[in-house]
Amino acid sequence: MRAISDEKVRVDGLLKLEIKRLDDLRNDLHNADEKLQEARALSQKDLMMAEAKRIDALLAAAANAVGLASEKAAAQASALASQVVTSAEALRANAASAAAQNTEAMGVLRDAMDKRITLLEQNQYRGGADAEERREGRTNNQWLVGAVIAVVVVIVQIVLHFIPGH
Repeated sequence: MRAISDEKVRVDGLLKLEIKRLDDLRNDLHNADEKLQEARALSQKDLMMAEAKRIDALLAAAANAVGLASEKAAAQASALASQVVTSAEALRANAASAAAQNTEAMGVLRDAMDKRITLLEQNQYRGGADAEERREGRTNNQWLVGAVIAVVVVIVQIVLHFIPGH
């Protein structure tokens, strides 16, 4: 019986050693799992930081692009405004010049017509003029009509010359 009892003690010792080995393995596995979870959490945190930095860099690049586009648009708007002001000033000066020329031409035409009308009124008052005077008056009137038409055509050409797109 001593052999059985020795065998039992030996088996109990082996069983205790095996149980201790399994407990140690379980503890090691638990410790490894905790370390793995800590490493995963740290890795996740690092990934989140890296992603946040990447997104911040993209946002900064987009903000810079918007700023550059805004500066370019402002420069273009300024250049266009300057061109519009220059063009408007040139058109105003041309229109003023054309108006002055038209006023002068109209004054000359008015004076000529006034003289002709005065002459006609004087002829009617005298009781009419002879045929030669009437023919001369008709010739003068035709010349006056031709001159008025020519002046109007010249004025229209001047005005059309200064209108953009013609």
